[in-house]
Amino acid sequence: MSASEPNSSIFLSDTPNQIKNKINKYAFLGEDDEKLEKIRKDYTSGELLTGFLKKELITILQKVVADHQQKRKEIDDTVLKQFMTPKKFNFLANKSETK
Repeated sequence: MSASEPNSSIFLSDTPNQIKNKINKYAFLGEDDEKLEKIRKDYTSGELLTGFLKKELITILQKVVADHQQKRKEIDDTVLKQFMTPKKFNFLANKSETK
């Protein structure tokens, strides 16, 4: 999937349906090592079809993006201001700890 083509990129603002459509149209192969190894073996043997891989990816990405979108909705001006306020660092304390 290429970021130069907007319709082939997954954005954190995408709806679950947009994620599904983009993966089905643009996804090429590319979680858990044991699960991936089984998928690799099944896919290369022909037991597993590309559609299954796309479905797995759709499910994972839809959850990740939905979680992100929910957390983003919880950010208000107070949270934003707290995040953007510069913090003072005590570099001298850190310097003496490294000795």
